[in-house]
Amino acid sequence: MIHAPTPLSRFLHTLRPTQARPGSSAWCLIEVDGSPVRALPGQSVAAVLIAAGIWQFHPHPITGRPRGPFCGMGACFECELEIDGASDIRACLVVAQPGMVIKTDHTMDMGLE
Repeated sequence: MIHAPTPLSRFLHTLRPTQARPGSSAWCLIEVDGSPVRALPGQSVAAVLIAAGIWQFHPHPITGRPRGPFCGMGACFECELEIDGASDIRACLVVAQPGMVIKTDHTMDMGLE
């Protein structure tokens, strides 16, 4: 079961850069779990994923429950993803760039029995 987003996460979802609008040439594509997602250069990766409706970034290491962005400023480690082959990168601290390849761990087998 996915829990409701935190107030901070709901606020982050409303943030939209003003330098480009949908249909503008400033939009670029990044790949998230094998699917293209539109992003604006300058947006954090966490903001791009939230805007695309992706809230589940990785499972809790003990319970396996879904985890996602919480603080939005790099203090909590809840938004860690694999970005361009590097693992455990905090998505709220990375600026989206054209062609980025991002993998969430929400389908990861935790190996817990």
